[in-house]
Amino acid sequence: MHTDPYFGTTEDGLNTSLQGTQWFVVPMAIGTTNRGTARPIIAWWDAFTTLDSKVGGLLLRPYLEQLNAPEGPCPFEPVTTRMRMTTTIKNQNISAPPCWIGVDVSKTELQIHAGRKSVKLPEQVVYGKAGLNTITRLLLKLERPHVVFEASGGYDLALLEKLQASGIACSRVNPRHVRNYAKAKGLLAKTDKIDAMLLADYGATMRPAITPEADPALANLAALIAYRRHLVEALSQERMQMEHPKPPCILVMIKSRIKALESQIQKLDESIASHVSGEPSLNRAVTALSAVKGVGSLSAAALLAAMPELGTINRNQAAALAGVAPFNRDSGSLRGTRRIHGGRPEVRQALYMAAVSASRHNEILRVAYQTMLNRGKPKKVALVALMRKLLICLNSIMAKILRESNAPILSPC
Repeated sequence: MHTDPYFGTTEDGLNTSLQGTQWFVVPMAIGTTNRGTARPIIAWWDAFTTLDSKVGGLLLRPYLEQLNAPEGPCPFEPVTTRMRMTTTIKNQNISAPPCWIGVDVSKTELQIHAGRKSVKLPEQVVYGKAGLNTITRLLLKLERPHVVFEASGGYDLALLEKLQASGIACSRVNPRHVRNYAKAKGLLAKTDKIDAMLLADYGATMRPAITPEADPALANLAALIAYRRHLVEALSQERMQMEHPKPPCILVMIKSRIKALESQIQKLDESIASHVSGEPSLNRAVTALSAVKGVGSLSAAALLAAMPELGTINRNQAAALAGVAPFNRDSGSLRGTRRIHGGRPEVRQALYMAAVSASRHNEILRVAYQTMLNRGKPKKVALVALMRKLLICLNSIMAKILRESNAPILSPC
């Protein structure tokens, strides 16, 4: 038997008292990449994981024996997939199977469906403080509840924060994934009740990872960057209004609006710089990224806010997550044109401006860009390829910082 600060008591390689299910990373790889280089392996450890389980297709036991570690998962360090945070799940018996709860979120109410017939929950509650208190009180009485809901354009944030504060496992999932799951099951009808039932079924089948709590420093930075983006878009729209004939009174209002927006953007830039400099972890990361020619401090901050996984994933994952990875379109004898698809638009926006600057001022990337143009590549194609090269470079820089510091750049709250 072994007592571990993260897991509590473990016996015979099985976790019997883990207060929550978390992501963990093996500090040194038990396997290697196809290039023979060591890499960390991110693992999901729960009650069904033993020392004979596989992580990344490789057994855990040889790694633990190599470290001469006690039986149990003590060599693992907590990490996260989105905000580099861990989520503590309170008062749950991890040995029991999850009780999946589907919640369809709307502006005024929550539609609820329990995956088990024996579990009795109200079908609807008013979406507000009283309703959230009611549902969390009932969920805490259940054995290992796991709530699944879709991202709903901000309406889901109050539910997410309440569940996390109450220590209830929850997963905020991509609505497109759930809709594709429904189509695969032949379920074309769509109502709030059906959606809640579908979310519970999706959770039981796909077992989505627990959504980690957001780092406050990163969440505030993301909010500042998002509002700045909103103001820049508004400023662009107002400037376009000046291109067309308008009555003098309207022109006066447009000019006043433009001046106000420019002033607000400048103040936001100062707030972003102040916020970054006030957080040592963020300041270290932004300083390291902006050392690359073409990447400004604002672009680095925007990249960290939109892609906090930077440095914890490999180059292919980073490119796919940003939406700059060319995907195959092959079928039989057809060899289709490779095209980028999906990804996070906020990351691409930050990378685009950085790549434009790097194509002119970064000696290495400028040569790569000109080489692609000389080979006949269209400018946009070459620029997207440059965005991918730049992202891979920044991901490597962040990975190096993480290795040297032996801790996440963003501290857990």
